[in-house]
Amino acid sequence: MGYWPMNEGNGNLAKDAARFKHITLDNVNWDIYPNTQSYIFNGSNYLSFTNASKSIFSSTMDGTIAFWMKSDRVGPATLLSNGKGDTTDPLTTSGYRNKWAFDLDANGTLSLKAENNSYSFGSQNMTDGKWHHVAVVLKRKGNLSMYVDGVQSQNYPIQGLGGFSGSTVFVGGRGQISPSNQVSVDNLFTGQLDDVQIWNLAKQSNQIEEDRFYEQDFNT
Repeated sequence: MGYWPMNEGNGNLAKDAARFKHITLDNVNWDIYPNTQSYIFNGSNYLSFTNASKSIFSSTMDGTIAFWMKSDRVGPATLLSNGKGDTTDPLTTSGYRNKWAFDLDANGTLSLKAENNSYSFGSQNMTDGKWHHVAVVLKRKGNLSMYVDGVQSQNYPIQGLGGFSGSTVFVGGRGQISPSNQVSVDNLFTGQLDDVQIWNLAKQSNQIEEDRFYEQDFNT
């Protein structure tokens, strides 16, 4: 008796959920469902999600942001943002700016800019032309944890870190909306992005590892 759900989504091992009689697979080509397509950015285009006020977490809430990225072009470039993450973002009544920017630098390394602070994902070159899964988890009664390809790469204290909120999320560039409602976008990205997720909860490390191979089906 055995039960192999075949839901790993990666690797060459199919785990037996009944009696631990795991099977090693050959010539594996996993099919992920639902299967979507990535968006291609050419350094001159970007996306703006103008209904983003429904996808926020405040300065008192936990949160998780995750996405897949692929690029062979170093920065400066911004993958995802709702502001610049520096002092040019206006303060809110909470005392925080609540604006984040996921930035690539000239070495191809990734960092999160927020409240005029920089939180590095580590020294890994993210612009090697391969797909990488990126996630950041904010736990108010814990830390800010950074993940690359399902592995925690950095950990930071959360003091002075606000939430992620605003009317618009920019994908493929660093966008900012001024108090007079003027939109500016720079640091345009060259590469591909896929499966952008924003959650008002702190995912566990095992969820980050497992969920990166499961695309969300919002029709179910």
